[in-house]
Amino acid sequence: MTPRLSPRARLLLIGAIGALAIGCAEQLTFIASTATSASSTVTTTPSVVVGTIVTPSPGVKVLDQKGNGMPGVQVDFSVSSSNGVLTGVSTRTGTDGSAAVGSWTLPTLTGTYTMAADVVIATGTQHLTFTVKGIAAAPDTLLLVAGSGQSAVVGAGVATPLAVQVKDKYRNPVPGATVTF
Repeated sequence: MTPRLSPRARLLLIGAIGALAIGCAEQLTFIASTATSASSTVTTTPSVVVGTIVTPSPGVKVLDQKGNGMPGVQVDFSVSSSNGVLTGVSTRTGTDGSAAVGSWTLPTLTGTYTMAADVVIATGTQHLTFTVKGIAAAPDTLLLVAGSGQSAVVGAGVATPLAVQVKDKYRNPVPGATVTF
């Protein structure tokens, strides 16, 4: 079985071979870099309309012991089925050590949703969590809540005030919507 080298290790090996080929008289010392930490690269929008894609896409940056980005490190993103749908869930960090999920589409119900990223570093698997609040979409429907079927003399009030609830296209209540009778 042939060992797999990271892009950085391949570059170092090519440089060492090149130095030897041109007759380098100095001794070369190579120190392997190891992923030692991972952190969030993107501050996700705290409130996102339900049924839409979270932007910017949540991502991570993986660093070595000297604080340099680590290319080629595996990052696995995940959500439970009730927290939306992901694309690009398994990826590798780029040359700067960063990786992002392809996309995260929220469910159609309002609430708080989380996504996770897992990165294997020197001390084990580092687990990062991203949280967003799914808010109602634009007003779409009025539902009568109270006051139906009443009659009153012109200029007099009705016994039960009219009340409606504003809902979005997914039937979530839309707080703060203005209704004029």
